[in-house]
Amino acid sequence: MINGLGKLLVALLDEDEIDVSSLKKKLGVSLNTLYNYLREAEHLGLIESRYERRPPNRRFLKLTEKGRKVATHLDEIYRILEA
Repeated sequence: MINGLGKLLVALLDEDEIDVSSLKKKLGVSLNTLYNYLREAEHLGLIESRYERRPPNRRFLKLTEKGRKVATHLDEIYRILEA
C-alpha cells in the first residue's frame, strides 16, 4: 500500500540526516529507483541535500519542515491502513 515516495518520507522521519547509501539499504531499493524518489521529493520541497566536499563525497538528506509535516501525516495514514 505504501508507495515509494511515501516510504522514503516515512523512513526519513527517524533520521536527522542520512547519507544516500544508508537510505538505499534502509529502503531496500535500487540506486536508480532511489534517485527517482529523491528527485521528486526535492522538486516538491520535501527534502534537502547537503554534499560532503571531501572524500568519500557523500550526499546527506533530511526532511524540510514541509516534508516532516507530510511524512508525519503519511505515517499516521499508513498505520491506520495497516491496522
